[in-house]
This record gives sequence, structure tokens and C-alpha cells, in this order.
Amino acid sequence: MRRPTGKRFRTQAAANTAPNAGCGERDGRIDVPSALERDPWPPTRVVETVAGRTDPMTRSRRALLARVGGAIAAVGTTTVTGCLDFAAGDGAQGPDGTPATLACPDEGFVRLDAPFDEPVETRTVDTDDTRFELSTEATSETYGSTLRLVLRNSGEETARTEGEYAYSIQRRTDEGWLDVRGATGGAPVALPREERSLDPNGTYSWSLRLNEESLASAVPDRELDVCPPLGPGTHRFVYWGIVDASPVGVEFELVG
Repeated sequence: MRRPTGKRFRTQAAANTAPNAGCGERDGRIDVPSALERDPWPPTRVVETVAGRTDPMTRSRRALLARVGGAIAAVGTTTVTGCLDFAAGDGAQGPDGTPATLACPDEGFVRLDAPFDEPVETRTVDTDDTRFELSTEATSETYGSTLRLVLRNSGEETARTEGEYAYSIQRRTDEGWLDVRGATGGAPVALPREERSLDPNGTYSWSLRLNEESLASAVPDRELDVCPPLGPGTHRFVYWGIVDASPVGVEFELVG
């Protein structure tokens, strides 16, 4: 089943709303019902048994407790199994490999354009006065994991930038590199730009969770969506906000 598209997101809070709240999911983790998480205290009492006659009322009470305990255990097991089955099928639903293009069925979807024409430098880029380095923890990420990146002014001079949202998240297609995000209102949308200086050793850092909701809501005050859904294939993060310098990027493989 394909993931729904066309949803609108404004704030990061929307990305942190767990779609499986009914199953006890928080931030991508499944909480096992409390019946299975009981504290071992108090310890089980050791009761000495004495051979002899058992009162009929005692036997009836024990049988009732056994039946109730078995029913509770069965309900707990059914609940956990249902949650695990739902989560197991929640993965990347978009096109696999290198698609011809990124087609979206939503007629009001307008894909973000890349605001640069020059080639993208890989990991490092020089300005007239300094150097920037873009690093990431890994070059292969699973759907729903967090892509962590750091852009550092590794030179000795201050440089001007256009802020932390001057980036693209693109996917390789036969048509070229295309941003996975777009506007949902039927008209093009520009990402926010804020002129800021980055001193030597100054950094921008990003922690981007790789699912549709999180990527769409990572930019404030913009109604964005990811369409089509993310799929296994080659992607890249490109920062294009260094004034008077080429964009700098890093590729990563998204796996289902």
C-alpha cells in the first residue's frame, strides 16, 4: 500500500505526532503494554505447601484466578502482535532505484526548484577567503532514520551565508537531480533566506528524519509536502547558501 500524499505540514511539531499512537508508538519506538513491563518488586512469596485436604472454596478461587490470568495474558499478547505487524510494513513506499522522474498525482503540487546552476562540490568548497566542509555520519540510511549533517567554516575568515534553510534534498532520476519536496498550494514557494555570518569554526547542523512528514515540516512557515513518497535510491543533501561560492553537497543511499 502506498503512503498518502498531499498532506500539509507547517511546524516541526507536526512531524513529531506519532501516526500509531493507538499502538503506543513514541518517536519511532513501540512501547510494550505495561502488563509485560511489570517491575519484579515485590518478589514472589515462597509458600510452603502442606499435604492434606484442600477446601472446595479454595479450589474454586484458585481456578477463577487462573482463568482470569490466562485471559489477561492473551489480550496483552494480541495487542503487542498487532502493533508489531503494523510497524513492520511501514517503510519506504516510493519508486525504487533511479526513476525516470518524480511524478506526483496531486495537481496542486509544485516541486521546489534548485536555486543554483553551477556544479555541486562534494563535501568541501572554497570561497575567496575561506573554506567550508560538509560532513555526515553515514552514506547509507534506512527509511525513518535520522540523517545528521554538519557544515563548518574550516578556514580563517568569516563568510556570509543565507541561513540554515538554504538547502535542497534531492533524488537522482533519469531527468537529473530533483528535490523531493514541493509546495502544496498550486504555486511555487521560495525557501526562507536570512543573511548570516559564519565565523571560523562556526557551524550549521541538521538532524533530518528520513520520512515524508519530517522532511516536509523541517522548514518553518512553509506548506510543503514530499511527493511521490520516498523510495530506495540515491539522494543528496545540497547546501547552496554560501555567498559567492558554489553549492556543496553529499550523497547518501536511502534503503527501505
